[in-house]
Amino acid sequence: MRPEKYLTKQKRAIKELLAENQGQHLSVQDLCRALEEKNISVGRTTVYRYLENMYAQGLVRRINEPGGACYVYGEACRDSYHLVCNTCGRLSHLHCAEFDKLKRHFLEIHGFEIDGFQTTVTGKCKSCREKEALK
Repeated sequence: MRPEKYLTKQKRAIKELLAENQGQHLSVQDLCRALEEKNISVGRTTVYRYLENMYAQGLVRRINEPGGACYVYGEACRDSYHLVCNTCGRLSHLHCAEFDKLKRHFLEIHGFEIDGFQTTVTGKCKSCREKEALK
């Protein structure tokens, strides 16, 4: 994808908002709400298309969560894995030597390189399991 020649006012506002929230997981809805709070009029479709364009250029990361995709700008959590609870939707970052070993195993034995940032493990968090056990 070719680099942008210029940024429209709306794209500039989206990019500035992402930079202000570097490392945070933001959905299209989160960004639209924040832009609205700043009295900046940008349509949901524009936000979505620009995020997808930024993703294609490698400027943001997209993480597919049970409730939909979210986007992360910057390097903050590039080296973490993600755990997502299927019950409450909570997302946790995971830094784990055992998972790093598994990643190396896949590369050395199977020739497959895992992108840790894009790796999302879904299941049920401790809190939800405990609540379920009390029922």
